[in-house]
Amino acid sequence: MTLRSSCLAAGTSCVILAAAFLADPAVAQEYRTPRAGEAFTGNVFGHSVDVPARDRTRTTVLDVGVQWIPDGPDAKRLNPFASLYLWRNWDNGRQRFRGILLGVYDSIRYDVLPRAGSPFELLATFDNFTVPSDRSEYVEGLRIRSEELKWYQMRAGLGIGYRIPVAPANQDNHLEASLAYEPGYLSFDRGSKTDPGYVVPKDTYEGRVHLRFRLDVMERNPIELPHKGFATGMDAVHGRRENWEDWGGPVLGFESGAEGREWNALSVYSIAAFPVPFVRSERHRFVAGLYAGTARKTDRFSAFRLGGGPTTADWEALSRAVLPGAALEEFYANDYGILNLEYRYEMLFFAYLRVRGTLAQVERLRFNDQGGAVARVEPMNALSIGVTSGFFGHSQLELAYTYNFGILRQREGGAEAGDGVILVHWSKSF
Repeated sequence: MTLRSSCLAAGTSCVILAAAFLADPAVAQEYRTPRAGEAFTGNVFGHSVDVPARDRTRTTVLDVGVQWIPDGPDAKRLNPFASLYLWRNWDNGRQRFRGILLGVYDSIRYDVLPRAGSPFELLATFDNFTVPSDRSEYVEGLRIRSEELKWYQMRAGLGIGYRIPVAPANQDNHLEASLAYEPGYLSFDRGSKTDPGYVVPKDTYEGRVHLRFRLDVMERNPIELPHKGFATGMDAVHGRRENWEDWGGPVLGFESGAEGREWNALSVYSIAAFPVPFVRSERHRFVAGLYAGTARKTDRFSAFRLGGGPTTADWEALSRAVLPGAALEEFYANDYGILNLEYRYEMLFFAYLRVRGTLAQVERLRFNDQGGAVARVEPMNALSIGVTSGFFGHSQLELAYTYNFGILRQREGGAEAGDGVILVHWSKSF
């Protein structure tokens, strides 16, 4: 039996197991799932376990993991990822700091309500991606080495906002809106395999205006997964480059500097967690998520970046669109729509079975008859099965298998649809 058929058989077993749980009247009695941060007494194989209250306003997490794609594209079969996550919410919520830190990649946001009792805030941001390696694009699962680049970006930001707490009044439940100006710099250089005829983009200043909205009225379970309520948000960005000239190559296309100098992008998301109909126990939940984005006059440096990765993270990471079954940041797209429906079963108060179906329409590059590439919006639907659980030493473990039915991979000299991904994701709290 092949790896793919074995994993699909295991996934079918998980679906049957989930259906059995739904049909079992023994678990249909009333039960309240503990909420994140609260003290409670749980039951593990007949033994009572006292769980103390946890301060969710101060969090430090080491996050590491890997995606393994056996038939994945060149240099993307093994996708390791890591970061240090910091969250600080102090001074009765007036000051907040969120940071994802790795050195070569960082994303930082600090906001403060300068006057007590006033909802108007000031904010500062910083983002950079300065990994010193060649970055390639992929067409039908084939790496385009002739147009790879060393590509660096760094961006700060200053702005104003409006923020108020909302029910159920946990530390991550807020209505927020902000407007920021984000000055940044893009730098480019040839990769080791870049074709001599490829025209490398000029280094340039890029200024962005960023309008951001967040509303979170979600209750979360002990391992921070959405349990009840909803969250929604929007990001609208207008960017302008100062020094932008013609660039590109024959495969991905030659680009006009005038065309890409100014660009616009809009993305939205909504997530809702709710009970399974006709089932009284809170052990059974549905979680639905919708992600959509559209952009104009963007290119591979400003379009949306879509790929796979973990689905467990903090409240702000809910805004990230995940394309199950894809490599990390495998695609750039002007248009996408992703709809997720997940069934979750609470096996123990710290362990959850998750079965997720995904309908996705994503713009991706396809080869044309001339050997170049053209963008098309095509389906990339997926099925995911996994377990997310508390683990030893104040840590959390996510194990999952995903099969994407529409993704293209190179096999026997041609592109074939369908591929599977194995995810291992471990987070350690300090």
